[in-house]
Amino acid sequence: MSRMENDFPIVLDWAIGTQNCNEVRNTTVDLCMEHSLCIDSESGRGGYRCIYYEGYVGNPYLSLGCQDIDECTNNPCDGICTNTLGGFQCSCPKGYFGDGQKGRGCQKEYDFPILKLSLAWK
Repeated sequence: MSRMENDFPIVLDWAIGTQNCNEVRNTTVDLCMEHSLCIDSESGRGGYRCIYYEGYVGNPYLSLGCQDIDECTNNPCDGICTNTLGGFQCSCPKGYFGDGQKGRGCQKEYDFPILKLSLAWK
């Protein structure tokens, strides 16, 4: 007996319940955990889903499920990278100026000698 295998795409459209985000916000029905966002279903049948905030990864339905991404591990700065909740900041080390962003970077500050003049009148 021979078996034929075919591949075909499947689209899964799902939502939690029939209430929208405005209806479940600040209730025990709201299943979106910390660092996540409730979005209304677009199916036309009501309900909502949860997604994690930008700069986070994980499962938005679990307590502590959305964890901050350490963007600095990918070295997005030419200068100093400081990871922040949901993002990062670039800066320049002492003696340099600029925004520290990749491609724009940091420029060395130059110390210009100061010429002091004294004028005397007789």
